[in-house]
Amino acid sequence: MYRLTRAFARILLLLLFRWKVTGAQNIPPRGPVIICSNHISWWDPVAIGCSVSRNVRFMAKEELFRIPLFGRFLRCLGSFPVKRGAPDRKAFKNSLEILRNGEVLGLFPEGTRGNGLKIRKAEPGAAIIAVRTGAPVVPVAVASSYRFGATLTVKIGKPMVFDMEGQEKRRAGSEVYQRISSEIMEAIGRLLNGD
Repeated sequence: MYRLTRAFARILLLLLFRWKVTGAQNIPPRGPVIICSNHISWWDPVAIGCSVSRNVRFMAKEELFRIPLFGRFLRCLGSFPVKRGAPDRKAFKNSLEILRNGEVLGLFPEGTRGNGLKIRKAEPGAAIIAVRTGAPVVPVAVASSYRFGATLTVKIGKPMVFDMEGQEKRRAGSEVYQRISSEIMEAIGRLLNGD
């Protein structure tokens, strides 16, 4: 289902936008990976999923899963819900399981859509998951107005590793997670600004 949907979506992106991808080789070919991207439109997961060769399991707001057929479709693609505004243990466990299985997890650390070129402060979830699992974080920047014929650019950065051992991992607290979250968002910002 995922591959068929991605093939159709790639055709759609090519018809609707001037779609450009750079850095696709930065996605490790196997093993757990966390993709962290800015979030400007509901098109972002489509653009990211079509820009990489591996299947991406996106965490998405739970409201989307309440839409009758659409919610089922998202689940078929491997996406899973998260309750926004408070810690969600089930979404956290799903994320850990995806990474333990060597899959790709897609996250939008800002937690909601923004205006695209201005990076906002990230929620700590991506940092917590990265520290707990040791999975590399690949920063991704998406830039587009998503108007018909507009340029849609997906820039994929080099993997970042925040692997901590034993006691250091257990002692990691909000200050460490906020620092890591900031590093992730700064990497996305540099991609957006052409660095």
